[in-house]
Amino acid sequence: MPEEPLSPHIWAILIGIGVISTGMAMTLRIAVISSVGSVFMSGVGYLVPITALIVGMVFGGETIALSDEPPAR
Repeated sequence: MPEEPLSPHIWAILIGIGVISTGMAMTLRIAVISSVGSVFMSGVGYLVPITALIVGMVFGGETIALSDEPPAR
């Protein structure tokens, strides 16, 4: 946390970045849904966690377990 309050200029930048990036993402998502269909986009949404698991295993050295216990080392 900063020791002094953020200036209005910084708040404007933070809000602008949030609004602009969110607006662009939603506009792009709506354009993709209208061109390829909602079924395809929902399928893509289900692939994101699976891809994250695979990338974590391959590049991050993570292990997958079916329990909440951390793996023994």
